[in-house]
Amino acid sequence: MRPGVAARLQVIVDQFQNVLAVPLSVIQTENRKSFVGVKWEDGPQ
Repeated sequence: MRPGVAARLQVIVDQFQNVLAVPLSVIQTENRKSFVGVKWEDGPQ
């Protein structure tokens, strides 16, 4: 590339199917295991 020239690119390193994506802030860790809580109508499970 020359000075003053810009480029935009996207590199996909892996893809997964049939997975649930959640924000990192909701992932909890206990005894080196990761989990998330599920909110039900009658309260968290």
